Amino acid sequence: PGGSRARRRCSSAAPRAWRRSPRAIAHLNDDHADALLEMVQALGGHPDATAARCLDADRTGLDLIAETPTGETQVRVGYEEPIEEPGGLRKATVRLAQKARAELGMDQRPVSAE
Repeated sequence: PGGSRARRRCSSAAPRAWRRSPRAIAHLNDDHADALLEMVQALGGHPDATAARCLDADRTGLDLIAETPTGETQVRVGYEEPIEEPGGLRKATVRLAQKARAELGMDQRPVSAE
């Protein structure tokens, strides 16, 4: 009917394509190295780690490098659930930091409402 075809919009429950954020990774390394270390120690299986840095982040977790007495090792720390929204990286990472501090028996830090 008629000469025009209606375009069908594709809607899906699947999340949008993940976009890695080099700025977010740099921010983690520059401003939150202590939290990354706590994550590696409490959640990454390296309680003897002395430093950590973030290599990458995706929808399901962080890829970290832990410095241990025996050298550097790559560690994967997964989020409680996959990120489904654009602002989810910060929220998921804050949750990991809080979980790590709780596992280590440390007081929680206040989280800014950025």
